[in-house]
Parts: sequence; C-alpha cells; structure tokens
Amino acid sequence: MYSLNPYQEMFTDDLVEKKKTASGVRYRTGKRGIVGTLTFPSDVMGRSEKYRYRKAGEVVSWNIFERILPLKEFLKQKDENWQRKLLKEWQKRYSEQEIQTQMGISENVWEVIKSKFKCIKVVA
Repeated sequence: MYSLNPYQEMFTDDLVEKKKTASGVRYRTGKRGIVGTLTFPSDVMGRSEKYRYRKAGEVVSWNIFERILPLKEFLKQKDENWQRKLLKEWQKRYSEQEIQTQMGISENVWEVIKSKFKCIKVVA
C-alpha cells in the first residue's frame, strides 16, 4: 500500500467507518432485537389454538348495587353523588354489619363514611 499522510489516513478510516455504519441502517433491529415484522402470539399458535383464542369469551354481567365494593374501590368512584347513591342502595339491601364486612372496614370508619355522605339508615 502506498504511504498516506496522517490526515489522509484519518480521512479514509473515517469514510470506511461511516460506510459500514450506513450499510447497517437497512438491517437495524427494533426494540425487541428482531429484524422484520411484528409477531403476535397468535402467529406462533397452532390452528386449533388460534381458533380457541379468537372465540369470544363468556359475557359476565352484574348489577353494581348487588355487589358491595371494597373501601379502596368505593373511594375511587369520582362523583360524590354516585357514592352517596351506592351507600343508600346498599343500606336498603343489606344490614350495616354486612356492608362493613364486605367493605373491610371497622364500625368507626363506617360511622365516618355515613356522616360524610349524610346517609342515615333508611327504613324500607
């Protein structure tokens, strides 16, 4: 090889490195480290598994007033009027003891909740 001065040598090395980097752009891997299209779980499954996977699931429906929510879920309800409505409906359907046990709260906490929402026992 013929002799280059240090600047020309550095320049050619830089060109070679840039060409190597640029050629790899078309074959870059994604986040998952895989080259190519997105693979779904159904692509890996067999025919019978795909059939079961694509079928609709069982529809479950329930009335929110028939299920007493735990305290955390109850407090997640944004609207205070909705919370008040839930409490009043639960008081019609269940005893205070049942509500306390289902919500997982003590009698003192129950009294605080009742006073906050102004829910006094409704006699049906």
